[in-house]
Amino acid sequence: MTYRLDLGEPLAEQLQARAADQLRAAMTQLDAAEPDRAVAVRQARKSIKKARAALRLARTAMPKPSFRAHDRALRDAGRALAPLRDADMLGPAVDRLAATFAGRVPAATFEAARAAVAHLPQAAGCPSSDGAAAMSAARAAVERSLAGVPGWPVAGCDADAVVAGCARSYGRGRAAWRAARRGADGEELHEWRKAAKELWYHERLLRGAWPALLDAQIAEVKHLSDVLGDEHDLAVLAPAVAEEVPDLLPLIAERRAMLAEQADASGRRIYAERPRAFERRVRALVRAAR
Repeated sequence: MTYRLDLGEPLAEQLQARAADQLRAAMTQLDAAEPDRAVAVRQARKSIKKARAALRLARTAMPKPSFRAHDRALRDAGRALAPLRDADMLGPAVDRLAATFAGRVPAATFEAARAAVAHLPQAAGCPSSDGAAAMSAARAAVERSLAGVPGWPVAGCDADAVVAGCARSYGRGRAAWRAARRGADGEELHEWRKAAKELWYHERLLRGAWPALLDAQIAEVKHLSDVLGDEHDLAVLAPAVAEEVPDLLPLIAERRAMLAEQADASGRRIYAERPRAFERRVRALVRAAR
């Protein structure tokens, strides 16, 4: 199940096929959540996002009402799992914080933080400690989205349309990066991460245009997404431990600032081009590949 388009073949059917592959994978992951729910939730969310990215690559070729309906359905499927994902990732976030700041505070502080987030599934809005209801709701949403894929109105999706879709995600990310440089808050950084993740998926789909060139940018965008993901985990961690482990808050703030600097360094490389220049370059590569 390769997440890539063959640029020499019709693109509309391939986008539908890639999305359907990913939604079927998400259903399989949710059905086999035991023994490691955290891995199943993380992988299912990735698959849902990859399906949504395939849809959004074709957005300029679709009627707006239809695009919005399918996009909203995929967004809601991912959101159903978001509380579980946040709950499952906070323990590892504490571990990463402990590795970064070992010796700055007593080890007992990090142990207290781990205990504070252990009960977070209920606090995050999941109706049961194992998140069964949230996962069931997500699976039903994925199944509905999968049933709708054959009806995507993407018949007019050609090379220019997918390039425009990729350029749109690039422009969205560049605007978010520029906002972050002006002093963005955690929510704006989270929006930047979503845009970067979408660009990463779009460039993977279009990798066949010139792998030797695109691989470097794909790797840099993946790094940016990971850095912003760590920052988001800490943004969620801070209020979760604020009452029980307030001594951890200065370290969380310091680490978030460090991660923001790393993200900005990646942003300067990734978003060096203006969106129109980026679009012209990708269009030329895609046309050459076809």
